[in-house]
This record gives sequence, C-alpha cells and structure tokens, in this order.
Amino acid sequence: MKELRENSAVGRLLADMEYHEALIRLVQAPLEELRGAGILDQSSEFQEQLRPVQEMYDTLNARFTQPDVPAAAKLMDVFRQSSALDAMARYGAQTHEIQRAMEPMHTPWLETQESLRWLAGFAEIHDIGTMLARMPTFDDTVSAALRTDLGDWRDKITWPETVLTDLCARGAFYADLGFDPSLTNFPALAFQKSAEIAGLRREPPPLVDAYGDPVPRVEDNDEEEALVRTNMAHDWLQRLETNLRRFIDARMTAAFGTEWPDRQLPNGLYDQWIAKREAAVKAGRRPMPLIAYADFTDYERVICKKDNWRQVFVSHFGRPESLRESFQRLHLIRLDTMHARAIGQDDELLLYVEVKRLINAIVI
Repeated sequence: MKELRENSAVGRLLADMEYHEALIRLVQAPLEELRGAGILDQSSEFQEQLRPVQEMYDTLNARFTQPDVPAAAKLMDVFRQSSALDAMARYGAQTHEIQRAMEPMHTPWLETQESLRWLAGFAEIHDIGTMLARMPTFDDTVSAALRTDLGDWRDKITWPETVLTDLCARGAFYADLGFDPSLTNFPALAFQKSAEIAGLRREPPPLVDAYGDPVPRVEDNDEEEALVRTNMAHDWLQRLETNLRRFIDARMTAAFGTEWPDRQLPNGLYDQWIAKREAAVKAGRRPMPLIAYADFTDYERVICKKDNWRQVFVSHFGRPESLRESFQRLHLIRLDTMHARAIGQDDELLLYVEVKRLINAIVI
C-alpha cells in the first residue's frame, strides 16, 4: 500500500476515493433526512443532480450487514483478543455488556470488510454512554477518557469560517482536534440505534418556561420536516439552556443574593443583558429573569469568572478547561440550530455526550 501511495497517479486516485467516502459518511445523515421527508421525490432535477451521491451512498451502505447470533459470538471472541480492549479498559466496560448491546441492533450496522473496526466503534459508543451513566460527568477521569475519542477541545478555538457550512471541512477540523470518525461511521439508522442502546439519546429535562426560549423555531414547514436532526438538536439545546440558566441563577442567588448580575458578571455583560431585556419588553414580550437574555457564549464567562468559579461552581465542574471544552464541542451545533443548517452524525454524537454531561452536572 505504501508503494502504491508513492505512485503519484495511484496516490491521487486513492486520495480521491478516501475523500469521496469521507464526504458520503458526513452527508449520509442529512441525505437520509431529505429522503425520509420526501424532498427528493418532489423534484426530478434535484434527483438527477443527487444521483451520483445517492449511488455512492447506496454502495457504501451495501457493505453493512446485521450479523446473526453465531457470527456475532465469533466476532466477540476475536474482539476479546484485540487491542480494542484498551478502549474498554479506559471506560471501565465489560465485553459481556457489549455482546448484550448488540442484540437489539436490528438494522445493518457491521461493515463486512473491516468488521472488527466497526465493532470497536459500536463498543466505544456504548462504553461512553455507560461511563456517563455511572460516573460524575466532569470527573477528571471522564474528561480524559472522552478526549481520547472526541478530541482535545480545551484551548480556546478560533472557528474557521469554512466549518460553518462545509461538512467536509468540519469533519477534517474535528479530526484535527482528535475526534475519532469511526464512532459515527455507521448508516444513519444504525448510528441512531447504537446511541439509543448506549443511553445517549435520552431526552434532557423539559423546558423551564421562566428562563426563556433561546432559539426561535424555523417558520417554513417544509424546512422543519427536512431538518429532523437539526430540530432535535434545537430541542435538546433549548432544554439545556433553560435548565442551565435556572442552575446559574439559583446558585449565584444563593451565594451572592438576588442582585448578583449587577455585581458578579464579567465587564460589560450586565449592560448587554439589560439592553436586551428592555428591547424585548418594548417589543411587547413579558420580562424574564435577567439571565434569560444571556447568549450561549456567556455561560462559560459567568461560570469561569474567578470568584464565581471559586465560590460557586468548582464543585460541579472540577476544572474550568473541562467546562470550556464541553461548551466548545456544542458551539457549531448551536450555530447550526440558529440558522436551520443540517448537522452530521459527528455533531450528533457531540450533542448527545455534552448535553448529558452538562445536565448531569447541573440538575438541581
């Protein structure tokens, strides 16, 4: 293979094949949504334009199978002897738990040519869910384990403009941070089922009405139907934000009194929130607690402000860099929900993991 890659013509061909396979992997979930919503059936011109993509998508998914019980048992025997057990040790999972988790998978999910690699991805999704259910979600051990598979997002990130609208650029950006694409390299239905089995897709607590509606819904009904995954992400983030606002307000009020925003917000933030509330009231909306006017990027600033962190939040999140990492993993998904853009399965996994971590840490 090395010799083939060193041949310039063959190397380019292999690179093109890998690029197109990566592209199909990243767009398969949005494509499945469009097909499920019937959008692809409404325009013959659109169908013709997407035909090459659809053919590649179908070819890729044809490589997946649903193993029967004897095949699954044999594969598990091989798995037990493989280096994939290192990941399981990292999450504290057991092989018999993985074998049980495979039983409800009633959709093709195992790639026939590299079955051990796909089983490892399935096992790690399950292990992540198990770990988040059993351990404090911002424990140092949890944060370190997740960095191995989701990447290291602790440093402040400057977001390239291309990652906002280009799924391939976003996939490469995630990979550069250390995200393991084998975790999401499944057909759309199989990925969703694996996340359900792992306990990652359980919905967060309901909205807290007093703390506002962070993101407006899309008005176009056809667009709503086509963006099932994005709307799900919108719902999860909306619930997260209202519960996060309640948590911050309650904890800060207990520590500093009801006027805490006036004294404990980072420079300039109090005036920004006041201006937003005045504009909302002027537009005829009912006034809400001041924190209801926070932006998504404000939460980290409030929580990680040194005296707030030391007196209020350190016991919930352990290290400020771990909290920053969690919010940064959600940043692009939050922007997508605001602008009705489709998200991919990489985004979906980050959403499940980080919403679960934050909710577990803030439920009061």
